[in-house]
Amino acid sequence: AGVLKNFRIERISSVFPTTTSAAIVALRSGQTTQEHGIYEWITYSRDLNMNIHPLPFRPVDETDNTRFLKNASEKHIAHKSILKELSKIGVTTYESVPEEISNSVITNMAKADVKVPYSNIPELFAKLRNAIKNSPKSAFFYVYLPHYDTSEHKQGLLSDESVAIVETIFNRLDKEVLTKTKNIQMFITADHGCLEVKKEIRIESKKWFLKEIRPNLEVVNRRIIMPTGGGRDLFLHIKKSKVDEVVRTLEKKLKGNAKIFKVSDLIDQGFFGKGNPSKRFLDNIGNVLILPEKGILVTYNNPEPFAGMHGGLTDDELYVPFLTLK
Repeated sequence: AGVLKNFRIERISSVFPTTTSAAIVALRSGQTTQEHGIYEWITYSRDLNMNIHPLPFRPVDETDNTRFLKNASEKHIAHKSILKELSKIGVTTYESVPEEISNSVITNMAKADVKVPYSNIPELFAKLRNAIKNSPKSAFFYVYLPHYDTSEHKQGLLSDESVAIVETIFNRLDKEVLTKTKNIQMFITADHGCLEVKKEIRIESKKWFLKEIRPNLEVVNRRIIMPTGGGRDLFLHIKKSKVDEVVRTLEKKLKGNAKIFKVSDLIDQGFFGKGNPSKRFLDNIGNVLILPEKGILVTYNNPEPFAGMHGGLTDDELYVPFLTLK
């Protein structure tokens, strides 16, 4: 808590969906979700006709690997780069992300002048201190720490492990950067919030899903578009003629557990941000959204249980701290 006295603390909103994919790309690009079109960990690519993981940039189904490698390219996740734009006006840009993603497609697309990959939190801040000291006067550092988010998912928001990670981050930030560098400005925020999971509804095991929803999923070239998104924001691609029928069914079957929306209504109301929706966004987003109530997950083939989750529209997921160095 001592180090926080160095910061002004405010509250800002994340983007919707409140997911790493949507928010990190927004931070890196300055674009809203409907502009950059990367809305979740699992998204549908109409161009590739498969579900993909955009950030690690790989297909969800391993049987699609060959076709993905043959047809996928940067254009399927391309977006603007703030770092690239800063470089154009003479600002030297640095990007510091974990080593395992430092050469990923989406990291390389940022076009930072200097990469500062790291393997753990103490190493990050030691490297950051040295990089700041040796940087030119006009420099911008983008630093991404996913560790607290990972711990929230596995152990929960206020678990001993999660709290220890936050304490370590601010401790090392204070000792390595704040007390050993001069003439810097710093902003700290989160890509999204999180909430505790109390209940999970797995729809793939429900008879009503198999009988009344699955037959109405959109089919492209004899391939069914399976649900995308996550447990807090499950998107369905429904045959256009069946949308109203499916919405009524879901409202009945998930009453008290989730709200059901037509995605077109949410776009019209600005839920996915300002600016013109991109073709990629409109092609890939789906047309029905299952938005679970607080503490509830509605999942499709979820491989692991979550103690904490995000993606929805509760205050806990949507609002994040914004710290500015005094």
